[in-house]
Amino acid sequence: MKNADDLYDQLIKCNLLLADGDRQFFSKYQLTPARFYALKHIQADSGLSLSELSNRLLCTKGNATRILRAMENDGLLTRCADPTDQRAYRLELTEQGKVLFEEVSIAYQQFNISRFGFEDLDTLRTLTGTIQALNHKLQTHLSEDIKHP
Repeated sequence: MKNADDLYDQLIKCNLLLADGDRQFFSKYQLTPARFYALKHIQADSGLSLSELSNRLLCTKGNATRILRAMENDGLLTRCADPTDQRAYRLELTEQGKVLFEEVSIAYQQFNISRFGFEDLDTLRTLTGTIQALNHKLQTHLSEDIKHP
């Protein structure tokens, strides 16, 4: 089906353009996209576990640990023992991490407004709804593939 291939090609192109733009933007703050999204998830859900963060970042626990160790060394977060499970730990942003996240979040929001360039809110809402529906469909399909290999 040619239309499905065309859609896929356009989505891949969008993904590459977004990823490259993100890399360039976050590098101004000595961050990577993965580090920013780790900050974002921990800020939104203080006390998050490593397992939950790795699920949200769509990466292995090993990769998440590597990212977190570097962020901890940079003074952006702390790992605290989980009171209910001494083998696990909970993630918290430091004051430095909170300040950086707030600064970058505001700038990133402006960056996205600029790069998407939609003056018409209806167009933006329609596109957002369409992409949300596609994401849901893709997530459902992926879950079904995992259950039934």
